[in-house]
Amino acid sequence: MSSLEFHSAEFCAMTARSLVKLVHSRLLLVLEDVTVSGGGTPIDLQDVLLLLTFDNVCMIAFGIDLGCLHLGLLEIPFAKAFEDATEATIICFITPTAIWRALRYFDLSSES
Repeated sequence: MSSLEFHSAEFCAMTARSLVKLVHSRLLLVLEDVTVSGGGTPIDLQDVLLLLTFDNVCMIAFGIDLGCLHLGLLEIPFAKAFEDATEATIICFITPTAIWRALRYFDLSSES
């Protein structure tokens, strides 16, 4: 059921509108600030795009604009927690069950 909704024309249009708004109101400002006043200071474009994606997902899924992508690029605790939870979930899916349970038993898993 949700797969049908994610591929509906209305959902795709809403996602596109949200992304265009974020690109124009935040991403371009951050990139402009880095190029104008960066002074050769490198930034991790992957981190910038991750924050853009996270803002877009939160706006669509929760109806809340967290404003993670902004000048200064401070670490957002909720974004970090969401990323950690996603990573832990992926590890659980790709690690064989016996190994995952052993790691968890010996308190060596990434869940703690």
